[in-house]
Amino acid sequence: MWIKRWAARLWALRVLWSAALLLLLVDLALQTDDARPSSLAAMSAQAARPQPAEILLLGSSRLRVIDAARVATAAAARGGVNVAFNGGGGIAMRWLAARHLTPEVLKAGETRLLIIGLGALDLNDGAPNPIIAEGWGVADLLGHVLEHGTDRLTRKFFFDLAPLRRSGLLSSVRNGKLRGRVRAVGLRWMSTLGLAAPPPPPRRSAAEEDVLNNATARHAQGAAVIQDVAPPLSSSYLHNLAMGGPQRAALLALVQRLKADGVAVALVHLPVSDWYAHVYDPALRALYLKTLRGLAEAADAPLFLLKKTTCGLSDADYFRADGRFDGHHIISKAGRARFADALGARVAGPILRRLDRGEPVGFAHSVIEEVLP
Repeated sequence: MWIKRWAARLWALRVLWSAALLLLLVDLALQTDDARPSSLAAMSAQAARPQPAEILLLGSSRLRVIDAARVATAAAARGGVNVAFNGGGGIAMRWLAARHLTPEVLKAGETRLLIIGLGALDLNDGAPNPIIAEGWGVADLLGHVLEHGTDRLTRKFFFDLAPLRRSGLLSSVRNGKLRGRVRAVGLRWMSTLGLAAPPPPPRRSAAEEDVLNNATARHAQGAAVIQDVAPPLSSSYLHNLAMGGPQRAALLALVQRLKADGVAVALVHLPVSDWYAHVYDPALRALYLKTLRGLAEAADAPLFLLKKTTCGLSDADYFRADGRFDGHHIISKAGRARFADALGARVAGPILRRLDRGEPVGFAHSVIEEVLP
């Protein structure tokens, strides 16, 4: 009799179970979409098996698309590895470098120079990077909750746990890519049934895909020329803007630790297009430059604030004709190559040659050409 009673109760909830089954099927279908690895993969790989890297590149997604091997070639250095990750930020850089770029890893890779690419985001105390939680343990979680309560970082920690991490539906919604993934699954099924041509294989790296498919770039999709799109009035990177606090302190501590480990550090401003520069008003430009210069002086590290033309860049390198651009990532392959060459020839090369001669490297060797956002 109890079996019949439970069966009746389950049948009464058939709409609920049907909805749950449908969501499960959708979730399983979306899991078939190729998932790109975390942007921390490069840093984790270098920590697990250090590659020869006389030069390391560390920063946000704006630096992540730059070929470190090309930088090393232009600097006549023995190897280069890019360990930049999405989101950037001084706090995240210090945290992740402490976990992955340990003195043992730096020594194994024979690293002599670490180039830190910076922008206003990396010094904005109001812009925490949830990616930090990817390296958390339970103790880290509890310590953060006791000090700061629950926030984006704690949500990141739990969403990265199995089975939530394996949920195709949840990850699609969180990343704002539900529509794209549903479309990809539909096209794949249609190609299986012979109703559509199979989708072309991806030809870009994960870093390039992230740049071309971020929210700002998607909003401008379809523009034939940049003049078709009004310049942005603000940036999400500047929300809750405050500088001179935890982000600066974290970067200062990172530079001091690296120098104590025998690794020279160069701070490099990552330029944006003139089209995008409208989001930085004069007061912000002054605050950013003051904070960045003060950081470099306090750390006694060279600061490179170079013009775009010095780096071989123009606004055309930040845009694509089909409208896939955002104005602050270098989109064109030629532009990325020229910027890598400039980093090698104008930043890394001179510093490594000074080190070869046994000469000190400090703020006195900065190159400050222009005040840029």
